[in-house]
Formats: sequence, C-alpha cells, structure tokens
Amino acid sequence: MITSINKLENFGCYEKYIHNATDIPDFGKVNIIYGNNGSGKTTLSNLFYLLSKHCKEKQTVFKEYIEEGSSIELAAKDGKITEKNVLEKNLDLYVFNSKFISDHVFNGNTANIESFSSDIKLTNEEINIIDKRLQVLTHRQSKIQSWQNKLDESLSKCWDKQSKVFQKKINNARLTNLKPQNTDYSSEAYSKLEQELTELYRNYEKKSKEQLTIERYENLNLEIEEIRILDIDIQGIKVLLQKSIKTEAKDKLKGRINDFQKLVNTNNYSNVISDLNSWYRTGGRLLFLSQRDDKTCPLCFSDLSETIDDAVDSFVNYFSDEVVKAHEQIDSLLNKLDSLINGKVVERNNSKLSTVKDTCNGLGVSFEYDERSDTTKLNKQLLDLSKTLKEKKLNIEKLIILTVSEYQLIEDYNLEVSRIKNEIGKGIEKELKVLGKKTLQEITNDIKAKLKKTVIIEYNLPENNIFSLKKESNAKIAAILANLSSIIISQISTLQIKRAEEISKLNAESKYVNIYLSHLGINHFSIYKEDKDLDNVIITFSKTGKKKTKLSHSLSEGEKTALAFAYFISKIRVERIESNDIDYNKCIVVIDDPISSLDDNRLFQTANLIESFFFYNSATDNQICQLFLFSHNLTFLKYIYTALKTNDSLKKEIKEYCLYYENPKIRKIPSSLKNFTNTYLVKLKNIIDFKENKVEYDTAKNYLPNFIRIVLETFLSFKLALVDDGNKMPGLSYLINTMVKELNEIEDKTIDNINKEGLIARLNYLRKISDHESHGNISRAEGFNFISEDELKQFTKYTLQTIGYIDSLHFRRAKSHT
Repeated sequence: MITSINKLENFGCYEKYIHNATDIPDFGKVNIIYGNNGSGKTTLSNLFYLLSKHCKEKQTVFKEYIEEGSSIELAAKDGKITEKNVLEKNLDLYVFNSKFISDHVFNGNTANIESFSSDIKLTNEEINIIDKRLQVLTHRQSKIQSWQNKLDESLSKCWDKQSKVFQKKINNARLTNLKPQNTDYSSEAYSKLEQELTELYRNYEKKSKEQLTIERYENLNLEIEEIRILDIDIQGIKVLLQKSIKTEAKDKLKGRINDFQKLVNTNNYSNVISDLNSWYRTGGRLLFLSQRDDKTCPLCFSDLSETIDDAVDSFVNYFSDEVVKAHEQIDSLLNKLDSLINGKVVERNNSKLSTVKDTCNGLGVSFEYDERSDTTKLNKQLLDLSKTLKEKKLNIEKLIILTVSEYQLIEDYNLEVSRIKNEIGKGIEKELKVLGKKTLQEITNDIKAKLKKTVIIEYNLPENNIFSLKKESNAKIAAILANLSSIIISQISTLQIKRAEEISKLNAESKYVNIYLSHLGINHFSIYKEDKDLDNVIITFSKTGKKKTKLSHSLSEGEKTALAFAYFISKIRVERIESNDIDYNKCIVVIDDPISSLDDNRLFQTANLIESFFFYNSATDNQICQLFLFSHNLTFLKYIYTALKTNDSLKKEIKEYCLYYENPKIRKIPSSLKNFTNTYLVKLKNIIDFKENKVEYDTAKNYLPNFIRIVLETFLSFKLALVDDGNKMPGLSYLINTMVKELNEIEDKTIDNINKEGLIARLNYLRKISDHESHGNISRAEGFNFISEDELKQFTKYTLQTIGYIDSLHFRRAKSHT
C-alpha cells in the first residue's frame, strides 16, 4: 500500500511539492482525487505507473519525467521510494490512463487490443483436459525439482567443506568455475585421493617458503646484470695506433699545415683552433666543389682557375678516406672512454660487488673477490688511453705502440668481473635446481584438480545419497532426473501452446469487453478482436449490422474511452479474478478519468461499475488493496463517492483530495467540493474567493471570466424562469436585457446602498463579459490579452452585488452553504 507522496521536485508539472502531514491525511484504501485539466492528474498516474510491474517501457517513462534536479519520495508499507530506486520497484499495480490506452488499445492511429495472458481460467472442455494434464506434469516437475534441490544441497555441502580448507591453506587463489555438476562421477578411491590432496597441501606449504628464496635468487640475477666490464677493445686500439695511413701529400701543403700549427702552439691558440687537420680537410672538400662550379676560393672568392686543380690533388693525396675513417674510429673510442670515466663504472661495480657478496653469503652462493682492486690506477689507465688516442688524432701519420703495462690493469679487471658474474650465475642455477621443478602455480593447479575430484567422489559416497535405498549414486540419480525434467518441460511447453490456441479461439478479449461495454450503457455496437497485430478490432453496429475496422473514424472520443476502460476492467477480471489469483488482494488500482464526453447516465453507470467490480464482496480478502481515482468531473466523483459510501466495508476507508493547477500540489478537498450538488455553487465560491483575495489574479484570470458568465446565466435564467424565446437559447446579453425590462416594471428599492438605476448600470457593465470583441478583433489578433486585474475585480464585485440585490436571501444562503 502507498501511504503518501512526500516530495515531488522538478517532476512533470510539479516544481516543488512537499507533503504537509498535519493538513493532508495519508492515503487510505480508497482515494478520490479531483483536479481540473492541467492540475497534475496524469503526472501522478504516470508516477504510480513507474512503480508497476505491468508498466511497458518503464525506462522511457522514467526518462520522460526524471531529469537533472528531479527528486521524488513516496512512502509505502515496504519502505521509501525515491528516484534512485523507483525502477527497481515492481508493485502489483494496474494503471488506467492515456498511456495505458495507447499501449493496449488505441494509439491515435491504429487499434491494437492486446491479448490477455494465457495463464487464465476459462470454460472449455479441451482447456479442462489440458489443465488436468498440466496439473499432473507440474506436480511431477515440482517433485523432480525438490529432488534436484536435495542433490545440489548435498553437492554444495561437500564443496563448501573442501573450499574452506583451500581458502585457508592457499593464498590469493580462487576456485572460480571449478564446482562440479551434480551429474559428475568418479570411480577412484576416496581415501587415496584424500591422502594425495593432503600431500599436495604439504608441497604447497614447502614451496611457499621456497618461493621466497627463489624470488631472492631472481633479484640477485638482476643485480648481477648491473655489474659491467670496462668494455674497451684494447686490441682494436693497438691496431689503430700502429696503423700505417697513406702520407703522400705534397710537401708544400704539409709544410704549410706544420707552419700554421707552430703558430697556433706559439700563440697559445689551442683553445680557439683545436685541430688544423680538420680545418684543412673541410677546406679541401669545399675546393673540390669550387673546382666543379666557379673555380673561386670559398673563403676570399679569389680566381683559382689556374691553380685549383693542383690544390685539389694535393688535398686528395693528403686527406684520403682512411684518414676520415681513422678519425671516426678515434672519436668513437674517446666517447666510450669518457662514459666509463665520467660514469664512474669502476666505483659503481665495486659498490655493487660488495652488496652482492653479502646477498650471496645469505643464499649459500660464494665467490672470491679482491676488494683491494686499485680504482685510482684503473681510472688513470683509462685516462692515459684517452690521451694517446687524442695524440693520434692530431698527428694521424704517427705510429704509436702500446706497452702491456698501459692496458694490463684493464684486461685483468675485465677478466675478474666476468669470472665473478659467471661464478654467481652457476651458483644460482645450482641452487634453483635443488628447489624442485614445479612452480607454486603448478602445485596450486594440481590441488584444484584433485580437490574437484575429491568433492565428486565424496558427493557420490553412499552416506551422502539423497535416497535411503542407496542403489544408485547421486550422479546417476541426477542424470535420470535431468532427463525426466527435460521431457516434462517439453510436454508442459507443448500443452501451454495448445492451451493458448484454445483460449484465443474463445476470444476472451471480445467476450468480456462487450460485457462491460453493456455495463457502461453502450449497447449500440460490439467489438471482435481479430488474430493480427494492427487494426485488429472489428466494430459491429447493432441496428444496421455494419462492420467497421477503423476505430479512429467509427467511434466518438467518449466511446473510445469507454472501450478502453471496458478492456482495462476485462483485463483485471481475466488475468486476476478468473485465474483465482491468491494475491489479488495485494493489487493497487489507479484510474485516471475513465469518463470523457459521457452523459449523466453513463457517468452514473461507470461509477457503479467501479464500486461493484472492485468492492463487490464485503470480505476484504476478495477486494483490491488500494484504489486511486482521478477525475475532473465533479458529477462523476459525486456518483462514485455515493456508491462507495453505501458499501459497509468502505465507509471509513474513503479519503478525498483536490489538485490545483496554481503551483500544483495535493490539498485537502474544500467544503464546496465535498458537499457538491452542482457546478453553480462551486463556480460561485471561486468568484467569492477572488473577491476576498484568497486567489491570486494570475491564477483567476484563466477561468474567472467564464465562471462569471456561467453563474450569471444560471442565476438570471432561474430568476426569470426563462428557458427559451422563439427557439433561441438565451445568452447572457439576452438575459440582461430581459432582466432590465423586468426591473423597469418594479418600484425602486435600495438594497445594500444600491438602487434600481445602480443595478441596471451594473448589469449593462457586466454585458461586456460576454462580448467576443472585448479583447479586440479576433481576426486581427497578434496575441492574447487577459482581462486586467482591476476590470476583473470590478466584474466580480458587480456580479455579487447583482445577485445580492435580486435575491439577498438566496445570496446569504449560498455563501453560507459554500
């Protein structure tokens, strides 16, 4: 049961509604809610529809109403409902509103009466035979399911037992997708498997401890990789220094280079001009380009046409390709030496070897290492090699021979480092072999496989058999039951299809809809539902026998609404009452304006149908849980309230509410509506409320001019006892003219400071309320202008004064009543 709507913010036409528990009572069993068009009735019915398990396209309805900033809160017996959990709610709730009509009957273009659920009770010999067979099969399937549940429980018990042991002994591992099926079987000995599983757990524990050692060995290997040899090709350096490079340059060029080199050295320009050979080599290449182009000096642009050929030959002979290659080799070697010296490779190696030695001692891997290795001497030897290479670069023709003592320390050091790394590597490899072949993961996988097999065997042990006879294993029983279940399910499915076919032949939709159309006072046509998707309704008119298939062209709006409501009632009857649904008393029903353009007789019949259908039995077990009834029609609500009040079981269960389109909210119903007898008094009360400033102008301007016209027409017609004059319906202007004539015939009286002339002046002023052109020529209108607030107040004042003058007694009684 829904007890209250506590909050609606930014939901449909409700901007900010907060429930006032002091003034507004909680919902009861029957809730009658009055509201004009635009006051939020459909919004509330769709809010209820969101809670329903029968709601089609719930996500679409949700997106239509719930947006950024939306907030809802409803109170129900099973807890609060908000925008966060509304989609999870599946209340047994039926809603009749425009969406229901569109979804189930008529979408505005095509008629599509949906078939009722096939799970219903209807009278037919073939259906009775099918139902009896279904009852037997369903009972058998239920029994098989209970046995299958016992098998699953037995299997789960065995699985949970082994699973707990596994989780306790094995770290960071899961038994995902390993649980056996209840049809699995193994013939292995249970005791043997238990022993093997126990041994595997022991191996895992041992391996876990070993794994820590293995990880340390792997880390040691990574540290060893960081120890570097002094990667210098000593033999290559020796060959390069002793290499005889071609020196057939002309003496003139050679002498010039030497002369300039002396000048550089004498004037200490070494920092500015570091290498004349490089300068001349580059200049020779530029001369080669000039020889091919304009034969001018690339430095001073002098004409060299007579001497350039000899100059180029001289440069070619002096700077051969071997010289360029030698320079490149020297540069590469110098870079490598610089990286070893500046990178402090020897110092780093010594530090790492000291650390590694401590680690190796802890892991049982030993090696000899001379910690007295002279770092200074090693680095000096590297520096000396660098100087020798630079010397060779400056004088490429010079032959330099290295002595053993100039590189012996480097070679000895590299041999020592390689030996140590090799020793440690072999020691680690030896230790890893001792630790065993299988990894921790491999042992874990073996445990999982053995555990699954152990569970299967334990599950099939005689003491775990679900039957006392114990002739067959649980797996064999499960396989038999699965086969039987498959056969029964197939038979049930086949019978259900046949049953649905038989029900469709009965055409329950047509049968019950026509019954309830008659209850609504509609006998001039009947419907027949065809077995197709679109436009599946045939309308047969009783008098002529003519058949129509287009519902949109054949029925009035009132008849379409009546047809949809008859279908709604039929649907609940067939799917819930005829099916003897034990949960029918938990149903909530929401009805939003089941009447449209209906005369008083049909309003009365609709009201009585609702009361008798949902509350026909005084026993509350056979009644629905709760009813919400929305309508804009006061006459209809009066009929439904009267009908419900006559039901003894509902006398204290009826709650009445009112919706206003001025800042839509749920309010307590005012006395003028609660004691409603006709619309005249209600409209008169609205006029009085505006005069007494109980209603804002922005709200009243929408309806009050029309209310004034209706009240005056009703009042004057009654006082003049005038119905028509020459077959012409009396309008307000005609009634005012007639009343003025009547007043001219009576003596002058002053009532409440108003005399006869004053009243006639007021009547003539009120004539404007019925003037179609009072707001301008409608054919030339560029917008809509409401009557001004001052003028509306004047209309209100004069209306009440007119009524007061003509019949002060009537006015006093009316005001007291409302």
